[in-house]
Amino acid sequence: MRIIYTNSNIGKVGEVRRHFARECFPIMDVFDPSIGVLDVEESGTTLGENAKLKTEAYLGLLSHSREFSNSIVISDDTGLEIDALDGEPGIFVRRWKDGKTKMTDEEVIQYTLERLDGTPYEKRGARFRTVVALGVLGENGTRVGEVKLFEGVLKGRILEEPLQIREKGFPFFSLFFVDDYGVPLCDVYKCAGRGWSTHRERAMDAVVRHLMMVRA
Repeated sequence: MRIIYTNSNIGKVGEVRRHFARECFPIMDVFDPSIGVLDVEESGTTLGENAKLKTEAYLGLLSHSREFSNSIVISDDTGLEIDALDGEPGIFVRRWKDGKTKMTDEEVIQYTLERLDGTPYEKRGARFRTVVALGVLGENGTRVGEVKLFEGVLKGRILEEPLQIREKGFPFFSLFFVDDYGVPLCDVYKCAGRGWSTHRERAMDAVVRHLMMVRA
């Protein structure tokens, strides 16, 4: 059973590849020349809709190709929901400020702090949510069944001052404190494989459980 992960963020590809390797599921990604990166417009209004749009696009690209017979296609979308801001930014992290302009990591950090200025620590609750959309290509690359959705959540809160650490593409590494483990998000990633799991890994765990049932 081959799994094709459609995310074009190299860091996220590495995270998912390591995670699935624990259960001996091989991963292909869009950097493989036989697949390629699709520019899929994320026009959905929810994480599930956006993840499904990406999976549907790759199912269409790879369908009816014998090379991709008996393959699984997975796509994901992640959002941050801040309680004090009525669930903002949700799916709009990068275009949070005006809905159009793509923000840099530092702009996201500073805008978050601006929006929460004066909010006490106990009211800065937040959660990361990842939704994975899974589609199946059967014999001769034909589609099988409907796209299924799986979800992972990581609860925490937004710090009042950012940490000094920065990781390109992950603006909340320096801002998000994980309640479950009592450490900032950056430490959860540093301790990958030691029993701590991110929101994306929790969603992928649900996918793995599903695939193991199918494989059995």
